[in-house]
Amino acid sequence: MKRSLPAFRFINVFKSVFPLLRILILFLLIICPETNAQDVFNSVGPAPISEMKISAQETTPFAVGTRAFLQLSISPNVQFAKSFMESCSVTYIGGPFPLTSIGGLVFVSGKVYTWNQSSPYQFWQVDTVTGVNTLIFNITGVPLAALTGICWDGSSLFGVATNSLSSWIFRLNAVTGVCTLIGTPSAACSYAVFIEGRQFAWSSLFSPDAVTDNIYRWNKTTGTATLIGPAGFNVTIGEDASFDGNICYWVADSSLRKWDTTGNISVLCNYSTIAKGIACVTYPPPLGVIHLFEVPITYILSQNYPNPFNPVTTIKYGLPKFGKTSLIVYDILGRVVTKLVDNEFKDAGTYEVQWDASNFSSGIYLYTLESGSYKETKKMVVIK
Repeated sequence: MKRSLPAFRFINVFKSVFPLLRILILFLLIICPETNAQDVFNSVGPAPISEMKISAQETTPFAVGTRAFLQLSISPNVQFAKSFMESCSVTYIGGPFPLTSIGGLVFVSGKVYTWNQSSPYQFWQVDTVTGVNTLIFNITGVPLAALTGICWDGSSLFGVATNSLSSWIFRLNAVTGVCTLIGTPSAACSYAVFIEGRQFAWSSLFSPDAVTDNIYRWNKTTGTATLIGPAGFNVTIGEDASFDGNICYWVADSSLRKWDTTGNISVLCNYSTIAKGIACVTYPPPLGVIHLFEVPITYILSQNYPNPFNPVTTIKYGLPKFGKTSLIVYDILGRVVTKLVDNEFKDAGTYEVQWDASNFSSGIYLYTLESGSYKETKKMVVIK
């Protein structure tokens, strides 16, 4: 039996609009929010920057995540240098200069600083082009004999001093050089060899202990040191470290070590001389972090954007506290497609990652964020 003309035309029209209807249906499935969705970032806002004479408008001569500045011991002097990340091949900057009881390095808003570990406690700026040191101020109120570490959290300088029996952290006023003590001395971390914080979240400060060979986390409010675990090697005095994102690069004697997001510490290479300081180039923020101080008050998993997408989309998430974190993409049958964040240690803060679905077919995918006891899943659509 022959189709009537109207029916034939209806079928042709349906065939032509069916792909558009399918896309519309998929889109409607995505935009329907789950009951526990949190698509708007709640933040305490940026931390206030106060008492600083160091300009945040300075730029660095190197790309983020590729270079580090070094301070090398060439007896009886000190040599400033630069290096590609994870390489022990260095380029000297300027000539050697004398510095008593050499400290480490700290990178602050495009500038590099160093200090004396023993009296007179002095804070110096190192010119990253000429290697020349300029005295900024004398540090007063250092609570214990050895000033072993200084770090910058984006709004304040923090330091740690030790007498080998206990260690004490403090906040350092970057205008007056006065130390404000935090809490009381900690015998748990008896010989802190430096102090560092995970960049761009800064909910925690860390120190290795040269007596116990353990790593401790400092509470910035109470000054309490809490054991994280063993360093896995002999920690000695005169070491220094610097975080590049969530990766810590650690110089110990003549070796360059890497403390990664899974908590493993490995030796990358060895210098031809003893390295006394390292400062990773970490301004502006590296890919994967949105703002220095955007720390949410709750866990957040935002809807990916764009959505639907082809082939790349961005996923933002926020963590209110430090913890092991995973962000995994699944297909509609629940099979793992890719692990964007694979059980990594992450500090409190907001992050973003990208997923490139070039090698995956059109359809609905799920992405799940897990951190501590928190778990949330959202849908996204690939359309090609």
